[in-house]
Amino acid sequence: MLSYLHSLGMDALLVEEATVDRFGMNINEPIIQLSGQSINRIRLASTDFISCGIMGNVSRFYYEVLLDKELSRKSSQQIHAKTKSIKDKKSLGLFGGRIVGINWVGHELAEILNHDSEITEILLDCTKSMGDPEFQIQTELPSKVKILGPRFTEPQRIMDLLAAESKERFERCVFGYGICDKISKHIRELAVIS
Repeated sequence: MLSYLHSLGMDALLVEEATVDRFGMNINEPIIQLSGQSINRIRLASTDFISCGIMGNVSRFYYEVLLDKELSRKSSQQIHAKTKSIKDKKSLGLFGGRIVGINWVGHELAEILNHDSEITEILLDCTKSMGDPEFQIQTELPSKVKILGPRFTEPQRIMDLLAAESKERFERCVFGYGICDKISKHIRELAVIS
């Protein structure tokens, strides 16, 4: 990710931030700090999960947007949003199906994102190689908004994508930076008028 940001000419620096892990241990977490961008920091986070009795791990980038002012509780709720895939030909109306559309669910920010055809077009393109994009946006603190980028699980699948897909699609769909940058600009605009 850092190399990708540098290739775009961005001022990005890898730093360590003291934090506490899920086991209560003090650790230094590597984060990418950006200067002069709508996104301030990027973290790579992994979450363990169990599905159908099989353990796995999901990684995704978290993009942090630090706002100039604190949001009220009501304004914070307006920023929460997540993607919901629209599918056709689902088995029993629940399973499988081909993704034919992406809809943002939430409040005011979701409405704004639903009208941004460029973001929708990019997300639909990503479904061709990555499946359901599952973006989420939430306030973490009154002045910090977190955008959870696309999920990816297997490093080998990512490497296969890099080899088979265009470099542009790989960067757009695995890193998700371009989409999150566009979303962060909408967040900042909404925070100013809130």
